[in-house]
Formats: sequence, structure tokens, C-alpha cells
Amino acid sequence: MKLGLENPDKTVSFYCALGLARMGDKAGLKILINMLTYNESEIRSLVLDSLSKIEDRDLIDPLNKMSLNDKNPGLAKKAANMLKKLEGKYKK
Repeated sequence: MKLGLENPDKTVSFYCALGLARMGDKAGLKILINMLTYNESEIRSLVLDSLSKIEDRDLIDPLNKMSLNDKNPGLAKKAANMLKKLEGKYKK
């Protein structure tokens, strides 16, 4: 799966990163976080949906940035909702 992270096809690298992140691999999570900054809103939406099932403290800062700066209001709102959930979990 780690070899797939370097694949130029964004779909392949996404699914490899997702698989690794779900297994607790920080490299996969880091790639998914990076994909939140891609220009294509479809990719950002797909990544955001996938990250909603992964609760990790490392998502707080990227979700905060996305909730404040994303050009797509729907994605910004979704990121803000995910952020609230994570902040509630990790502030305890």
C-alpha cells in the first residue's frame, strides 16, 4: 500500500492513504490531510467524508484551516462540524 502513495493517479494514492490511515499509519493520514488542500472540490469532499470516520488529534488544525478558508461553503461547514466533534473529544 505504501508504494501506492507515490502513484501519480490521485485515486490510487487516495485509496492507499485511506487504507493506511484506517490502520493507524500516520503517513496515510498525512497524505489525506495534504489532499484537503487540492484545487478539486470533488477530491476535498471525498477526503473530508473519509476523514469523518478517523478521529485523530492531528486533524484539528487542518480542519480548522479548511473551515475558515475553503472556497466551497458546504465543505467549510462540514469541516467546522467535524472540528467541533474532535475538539469536544480531545479537550476532555
